[in-house]
Amino acid sequence: MTIYGLYAQNGHRAGFWVQHRSWTNTCAQVQSIAGRQTGALEGTAPLYGSPEVRMRVFDVRSGRPMQNPPSLMPPHDRSYTRIAEPSWYDRSLDAKELADGKASDSQIPHQEVFVTAASILKAAAITSAATKANNQRLPQNAPKTDARRERRERRERREHRKSRGI
Repeated sequence: MTIYGLYAQNGHRAGFWVQHRSWTNTCAQVQSIAGRQTGALEGTAPLYGSPEVRMRVFDVRSGRPMQNPPSLMPPHDRSYTRIAEPSWYDRSLDAKELADGKASDSQIPHQEVFVTAASILKAAAITSAATKANNQRLPQNAPKTDARRERRERRERREHRKSRGI
C-alpha cells in the first residue's frame, strides 16, 4: 500500500511505522505528510498531489537511527506495509522534543528523511551515472569475455564430437 493510503487508514494521522518490501532490517516512522501530522490530505486519492513525506529511518534490530538510510522508494509505491511500533522505541524522543532541543545530549538525534519526487529522481540520476560509469569499463573486460566464450564453444564442440563418436 502507498504511504498516503496508510496515512488515511491511520485516521489521517502521522506517527505510524512502515517497512518497504525492498528494505532489509530497516523501518521508518512517518512524521508528517505535506507538513501535517493530522488531518485529511488535500487533493484526490490515491496520490493526493504527491506531497512531501517526512520519515525517521531506523535499524529494526537495534533501534539506532540510520545515518545512511536505504534507497527510499517514492511514497506512492505500493510496496509499503504498516508495522507495529517497535518495542525499543522511546516515545519521549518525540520529534517536537528534538526540534526544541529538549532531548539530552547523550541521546542520538534521529535522522529525518524527506521523500519527494525530486529526491527520488536525484537518486535515480546518481544510480544511472554509476551504471554508465560501470558500462564504460566493459570494453576493457570484453577481450577476456570473448576468450572465455571461445574456449567454452571449443569445449562444447569437442564434447559433441565425442558423444557422436567422431
